[in-house]
Amino acid sequence: MLTYDSKTVPSEDGVNVKVDLILQDISMISEIAASFTADVLFSQIWHDPGLAFGNITSCLPNLTLSHRAIDDIWMPDVCFQNSKASNVHNSPTPNIFLLIYPNGTLWVNYRVKVEAPCDMDMTSFPMDVQRCTLTFESYSFNNEKVRLEWFDTGVILDKQNKLPDFQLTKLTWQKQKFCYPAGHWDQLKATFYFRRLYGYYILQLFLPTYVSVFISWIAFWLDPQCLPGRTTLGVSALMALTFQYGNVARSLPKVSYIKALDVWMIACMSFIFISLAELAVLGQLERSASKKKRKRSNKQNPLHLWLVNPIVEGKRNMHNGEKGKQ
Repeated sequence: MLTYDSKTVPSEDGVNVKVDLILQDISMISEIAASFTADVLFSQIWHDPGLAFGNITSCLPNLTLSHRAIDDIWMPDVCFQNSKASNVHNSPTPNIFLLIYPNGTLWVNYRVKVEAPCDMDMTSFPMDVQRCTLTFESYSFNNEKVRLEWFDTGVILDKQNKLPDFQLTKLTWQKQKFCYPAGHWDQLKATFYFRRLYGYYILQLFLPTYVSVFISWIAFWLDPQCLPGRTTLGVSALMALTFQYGNVARSLPKVSYIKALDVWMIACMSFIFISLAELAVLGQLERSASKKKRKRSNKQNPLHLWLVNPIVEGKRNMHNGEKGKQ
C-alpha cells in the first residue's frame, strides 16, 4: 500500500473494467436539440491488486471511502463518449460511491445527469419511433490498457418512465470497437427506443383539420346563388388549417424531407382548394348560363321587340338625316 502509484495502470496486461448502468429517470426528449436528458447511476468495477487489504485484516468485508479518495487511486477514466453535457449530482455532496473489497476489487458509482444525442427521424411524425444512444469509452486508455465490458445485468430500468409525449418501448446494449490514430478503443453502447404518444396530435391537429375540411364541404349544400357566402366558408377553412399547421410546426425541427404530417396537411389543403376551385367553376358556369338565358328571353319577348325596334329605327333615321345635311 505504501508503494502504490495512482498514475500507473495496475497490471501490465491491462485492466478489465465492467460497466453497469441504471436508468433512474428520463426528464426530457427534445426534438429541436435532438437529445434526451436522463438521471443515471453509472458504475465501474475493476481489480487493482495494489489496493488489496485481505492480508492485513480479515474482519473487514469491504471498505467504503469518501469521494475525495478517488483522487488518490488509479481510475480507468470511463466517460460518456457522445454526451452533450453531463454533471455529477451534488446534493449536498458529490454523489460518488467508492467501495473496495479485500481482494482489491473496486466499485465506483456516480449519480449523473446526462444529455445524450438522438437520431431524430421525423418521417413518420407524429407516429414515429426515435432512437437515442449513450456510449461509454475510456478517455485516456486504449484497449491494450483498459478493456471494457458490460456487467452481467447490463442496463437496468429503475422504474417505468412516464413522459407526456414519449414512451420507452425497448432498450438494448452492445459492445463495439472504434479505431483512433492512437489505437483501438472499446465502446459500450446503450440504445433507447422511444415511441411517440400521438393522442395530443389527434385532438389538437387531426380532428380540427378534419373539421376544417368538412366545413369547406358545407358550401356544396348552400344555394348556388349565394356565392360570397360559399367562398367565405372555403377561405376561412383554409386559413384555419394553415394556422393549425403553423402552431405545430413551430415546435419541430426544420427538416428538408416530407413528414407524414405534411402529407396529411397537403391532402387537407388540396380538398379545400378543390372545393374553392369548384365554386369558381360553378360561378363562371352560372354567369354564362344567365347571359344565354337573358339573350334567349330578349329574342322571344314580343313586347321587348315592339318597344326596342322603333327606338332603334328612329336613331338610324336621325343618323341618316345628319349625313344628308352634310
